[in-house]
Amino acid sequence: MIPPAPSEARPTAIGRVLVLCGLVAATTARAEDWPRFRGPDGTGVAENTGIPDTWTDADYAWVVDLPGEGHGSPVVADARLSIAYTSSTGRAKGSGLVVLDVASGSEIWRRTIAFRPAGLHRQNGFASWSPAVGGGLNVVSVADPDGHSVTGIDLDVIAGETQPRAWSRDFPGQDSTHGFGSSPAVVTPAPGGTPLAIIPVDHLGPSRLVALDAKTGDVVWEAERPAGEKSAYATPLVLRDGAGVPTAVVASSSSAGVRAYDVRDGAELWSTPPMPARVVASPILAGDLVIQTCGGGGAGKALWAIDRDTGEIRHTLKKRLPYVPTPVAYDGHLFLCGDNGVCSCVDLESFETVWTERVGRGFDASPVVLDGRVFAVDNDGVVHVFAASPEFRKIAAVPLGGPSSATPAYADGRLFLRTTDRLFCLRGPDVD
Repeated sequence: MIPPAPSEARPTAIGRVLVLCGLVAATTARAEDWPRFRGPDGTGVAENTGIPDTWTDADYAWVVDLPGEGHGSPVVADARLSIAYTSSTGRAKGSGLVVLDVASGSEIWRRTIAFRPAGLHRQNGFASWSPAVGGGLNVVSVADPDGHSVTGIDLDVIAGETQPRAWSRDFPGQDSTHGFGSSPAVVTPAPGGTPLAIIPVDHLGPSRLVALDAKTGDVVWEAERPAGEKSAYATPLVLRDGAGVPTAVVASSSSAGVRAYDVRDGAELWSTPPMPARVVASPILAGDLVIQTCGGGGAGKALWAIDRDTGEIRHTLKKRLPYVPTPVAYDGHLFLCGDNGVCSCVDLESFETVWTERVGRGFDASPVVLDGRVFAVDNDGVVHVFAASPEFRKIAAVPLGGPSSATPAYADGRLFLRTTDRLFCLRGPDVD
């Protein structure tokens, strides 16, 4: 069981959501970074951004064509943006990672990662993953039925060299009818310690959660997980104590349920029963609760709200739920945007649905909250902006001009938005 933080550091569920946002920012390498899928610790929340309610094409600081198509969300660290791409969303023969300068959008380097094309769900692609950044490296996890490659790539190229230095570790392949799409997380268990790359491997074969030394690629610990009837795609969640020190990582799949592991050695701390359907969305922390959804057939089937300390399932929901998009928690409420285009707001105290509104055509991307506003990109590439409040208030709808399945990223005073093959940078007013 995860030891609770001191009583004076454990506010109510409503207050803790607000405290958490400031806490994780203070415990990452730089408060301005967005170093993994959905930002610091996967919260999907940023404050004091200055990003406007609405904008036109003339307001973008830059727009670039990506080297190839993809659904992967951008990550940002140390003024470097990293994003996955593939030469085709069909029968591609490789995917890759490109690193851009956040101020100009200019390319710094790119690296191709070869793999054997395999079967895909029609909404998946060969670059649906996001890297994670920590310790000055990009950690990339890519798998096919023949093998699973995890690579750590320096953010910058050393003077006199043409490519960034890298390490690579190979693991057995992954068996999945829907294709690959999982993303890693990087966490440093103790201040000044060695960063760990947390790699989820939940598929039809022998499954596990692996922690690698992010600097070298050496295995630090490995936790076995039950093989499943359905592959899972969730990015692990990091839990922290009242001082902001990481204590546990949470990984989710249908067969394993939701399980917490000691970040230091991989010892299992608690677990739930198996989830009733496929897990695609990632676990998030909302106050003292871990939120996890599952689903299938384009709709969510269940939402569990789990005590972060004991693993007890406190609340369940079964209606108006997303399958692919991850919810976002803000100011005592949970905001969910469904695959069918319907968004809803749930009170985190009562777990009653406060409002339900049709917002877009459909969503694969997860919503994020900037300055008390939800930014949700629908499958047509329209950015919907509405108030993150218990009263629905639509603010804007801004088209990007192409389809999108990528979750927005915010860092360094800039909002980054991706369509299948283009990347947009919207600059806040305080950025030169």
